[in-house]
Amino acid sequence: AEAAPEMAANVTESLMQANPEAANEMAAAVAEANPDAAGEVAAMMMEANPDEATEIAAAMAAANPDAASAVASAIIQTVPDQAAEAANAMVEANPDAAQGAAEGMIAANPEAAQEIAMSMAEANPDAAGDIAAGLAEAAPAAAVDAASAMAEANPDIAGDVAGGVASQAPQVAVQCAGSIAEDSPELAGDIAAGVAEAAPQMTGLVVQDLAETNPEGAAAMVATAVAAVPDAAANIAQGVIAADPQAAAQVAAQVAEINPEAAANVAGGMAQVAPSLAGEIAGAMAVSNPELAGQVAQGMADANPAVAGQIAAGMAAVNPELAGEVANVMAENNPALAGQIVVGMAQGNPDAAAAFASNMSGNEEMSGQIAASMGQMAQSNPEMAAQFAANMADINPEAAGEIAAGMTQVMGAQAAQMFNANMGQMMGEDFAAMADMMSSKMEDMSQMMGQMMQAGNFMNPGMGGPL
Repeated sequence: AEAAPEMAANVTESLMQANPEAANEMAAAVAEANPDAAGEVAAMMMEANPDEATEIAAAMAAANPDAASAVASAIIQTVPDQAAEAANAMVEANPDAAQGAAEGMIAANPEAAQEIAMSMAEANPDAAGDIAAGLAEAAPAAAVDAASAMAEANPDIAGDVAGGVASQAPQVAVQCAGSIAEDSPELAGDIAAGVAEAAPQMTGLVVQDLAETNPEGAAAMVATAVAAVPDAAANIAQGVIAADPQAAAQVAAQVAEINPEAAANVAGGMAQVAPSLAGEIAGAMAVSNPELAGQVAQGMADANPAVAGQIAAGMAAVNPELAGEVANVMAENNPALAGQIVVGMAQGNPDAAAAFASNMSGNEEMSGQIAASMGQMAQSNPEMAAQFAANMADINPEAAGEIAAGMTQVMGAQAAQMFNANMGQMMGEDFAAMADMMSSKMEDMSQMMGQMMQAGNFMNPGMGGPL
């Protein structure tokens, strides 16, 4: 196997002597059929015909980008004065060869890493990410300074450069991103987006460092990055939250002001990685940007249905009317969340919860979910449950009786007694009518909820999973 490249070089040399005009075609054939021999063959051919070195390199790169590194190394060793021209010709012939070309040249001459990378990136800005990746693979110790210089020379490639380095040298990803951002803080969003796209596993750490270094610019950074790479919202959110959990809600609200189209994805990402913050984020959004509250709440619920109750609670605490509107939309999109939503609203605003439940009473699935969730909660807080039912009776007595009847199906006997006693104290003489209504609905609700329970369709009010 070790003799194969030498043999290929000897054969190619013989063929070149017989037919020198076919040199480029021979080079391309070797690169395609035997890339392991490409470097030795390229060196032999360039030594024999240095004036054609650039054309030979381009032909081999066009035929097989996997041979680019070895060919680029041969250029540095045989015709170094043509290195820049040959590298650019290789990338022009095949953009997929950019990383290999940079890697081969820098590995053969690491002292010139920055000069080579900058020259290649200047001539081929669209390939900057691959060039940076080759730089990081060949000379990770030089990657930070070289990448910073590349980005300083052309800010438009900052994100690609940071991503390229992170993909091949994760050990310097944070340092590299931070170095670029230190010189140009306004590029933080591009840098985060570049890393998120090229090296998703490093996104959280890079974003955390950028947010800690420049907290005032965190929202702008997040808005730009999520808009560019929506699928990376969770990773980006993880970095922001790691930097400062207390500021997460404020950042989410600021993102909505800077880039409304990114707001739902950002909030959804935060709901995935830090569900405990969902209520706070929802509340902050209801205050700062109520026009987007519904969109953001839906984004959070889609990303993590288990936080629907917290979303409702957070909004109900600061804007009950808006909370009701948002709750209606969430429940219509996913009826299984109705129970969680009512539980959340009841903790923040029992009146709003009762109004929402009354509105949803015409939907059988929602009624069942509400009854099941509130019934479960009544075991730990029968007074709250009773207040909810009493408030609901003031709005829609029939619906209240139906929901209350369903609630008793999932309570223990002791909780049901306390629930009824509390309602009696709250409602006074009106409780008799409520009790009659519950009795008339009991059989139907028992049958319906039994079927839902058997099918595993009930959602746990606290965790979003089936009961």
